[in-house]
Amino acid sequence: MRAKTEDRELLRQFQEVERLPGEDKQIVKTLLEALLLRRKIQSLATQQQQVRSLTWRPGAGALPARPRGRPACPGRPLAVAPSPQPAGWTPSP
Repeated sequence: MRAKTEDRELLRQFQEVERLPGEDKQIVKTLLEALLLRRKIQSLATQQQQVRSLTWRPGAGALPARPRGRPACPGRPLAVAPSPQPAGWTPSP
């Protein structure tokens, strides 16, 4: 199998690994797989953190804007239209 790579040092190292005994090759494959999996997990965690920063949660900071003129009892209409939610606020599912 031929692969194209711009990193000559990495290519040289892979060529050396090809000449190693089977057990050593498996160790290198396991190490590479672990490193790549770690990067994927870090990327997913970063994406999740970005999503959470856009979602307001109780105890996470400032409360979302509450409409003024809340009715004293259910069923009574609001005296004033509710104010819009802060930018980036989405309700939690």
